[in-house]
Amino acid sequence: MKANIDERLEAWKEQTGSPVSFDVSVNDWMYRDPSGAWLSLLLDIYGDTTGQTAEPISSAGSTAAKLLSNAVNLGPNMPGDNDRGHTGNEFNWLDVFGLDLQLFTEIMARVSNLPSLK
Repeated sequence: MKANIDERLEAWKEQTGSPVSFDVSVNDWMYRDPSGAWLSLLLDIYGDTTGQTAEPISSAGSTAAKLLSNAVNLGPNMPGDNDRGHTGNEFNWLDVFGLDLQLFTEIMARVSNLPSLK
């Protein structure tokens, strides 16, 4: 994959005459065990923040997460809300935005204290 990326970047540089350099590195992707502590923590945070029962659900969102097995697509669309994201009329309600901020802040604080994400 790295060779393919390097080759395409070099072709683009030649085609455009751009005097740029790139440092490309490719690492192992992050596998997360679906039975790991991280999932129950995310569900707990969602339940604590919203007061609603939390269950992992499938999302119709269009993110790179759905291209990887065992990846996490974590989005702030609340149950019962119409999906308003990734459209020409994308918007969010101010009160839901506040809840989203609270949810993601709590995730960053509590996930960072896990001894491992495996």
